[in-house]
Amino acid sequence: MAIKMGAAKGYNPQKKGANSYHPILCYISEVKYLINSWFRTGSAYTGNGVVEFIKQTLTTLPTARQSVFLRADSGFFNGALFDLLEQQSHTYLVKVKLKT
Repeated sequence: MAIKMGAAKGYNPQKKGANSYHPILCYISEVKYLINSWFRTGSAYTGNGVVEFIKQTLTTLPTARQSVFLRADSGFFNGALFDLLEQQSHTYLVKVKLKT
């Protein structure tokens, strides 16, 4: 049995209680190109490290790309992230559930 380095028990519906990862992935949608990925432990909270991840991702983009449109799920709902994107004149759409 292989041991997964950095894996930890987390949400895994197919193998409950098994070690897993909680990845963050970033694609350039126009060309379906994976530009950055982090494989976090399975027990990591969805929002952990999103600002650092986006900072790293933005530095890897070609300099010709002046403006970025970020589309993300509720794990990226973070004021510090929005501040970073707005300071650099990027736009974003983050899908969150409306709660009463």
